[in-house]
Amino acid sequence: MLFMNTLLLKRLSGALPRTFLPCLFFAAQARALIPEPSDLVYGSIVVSNLTITAANSNVVVEARTSVGGGVVASYMMGSDTNAGDFYSLTLGLENGLPLADTNSLVAGQMIYLTVHNATNVLAQVPYIVPTRGGVQRVDFGSINPHDANPLPVAWQLAYFGRTGVDPNADPDHDGRSNLQEFFDGTNPNVADSGFVLSYQPMAGKLRVMFLARTAAGPGYDNLTRSFTLQYSTNLSQPWQAVAGYSDIPGFNQKVYYDSPVTAVRTFFRGVQQLQ
Repeated sequence: MLFMNTLLLKRLSGALPRTFLPCLFFAAQARALIPEPSDLVYGSIVVSNLTITAANSNVVVEARTSVGGGVVASYMMGSDTNAGDFYSLTLGLENGLPLADTNSLVAGQMIYLTVHNATNVLAQVPYIVPTRGGVQRVDFGSINPHDANPLPVAWQLAYFGRTGVDPNADPDHDGRSNLQEFFDGTNPNVADSGFVLSYQPMAGKLRVMFLARTAAGPGYDNLTRSFTLQYSTNLSQPWQAVAGYSDIPGFNQKVYYDSPVTAVRTFFRGVQQLQ
């Protein structure tokens, strides 16, 4: 708007008396002094597959007007408890040039969000300042979902607070490895049972039961857990699916199957899939 006012001033300058020009010019200049809504930029930081958190107080995020400098805003990790493990930058904006505050920006301006420690620049991305009063999330880097082992990083962080968890370890000593706990959807730090079948004799029948756990929570993005109940009357022969009990999606529901009691001995087993 200031640019448009300046054009208007030039067009009118030949038609208006000189005594009006200082008033128009003062009005145009004063607009830059009106406070504008600030922009907020926040996000997470991952460098070399390591997450930068509030504990990394040696890491600073800056908004720069050029690749090498011109710092207009900065944030030291952990300096604001409300931000948690995110960085948070407040960008002061004005409505046009000239700027009343040299640390202010204008909408549409390109700046550089820069992450550095005491010795090195760790990451840098260009950023276009959006409309005034905006809130934008800009993340630096991303975590390799499996961190070179079959346990998703999100699952490791949720249960152990770190990566590099041994998938074969059994910290809760329940006889199931961390990998099996992930597969079963159970807590690796609490001794419990995974996917099991239970039986209940009833009048004229045998009830077979199991819990069909859902695939939800950290590490289970885009995954579905399903269950199939199978039977066999001869363990030397292939197992067969019980009719109507194939690929049952898990929603934390209990599944029941009532098998009639006959003279033929029947075996049951459950098959769990996570995909």
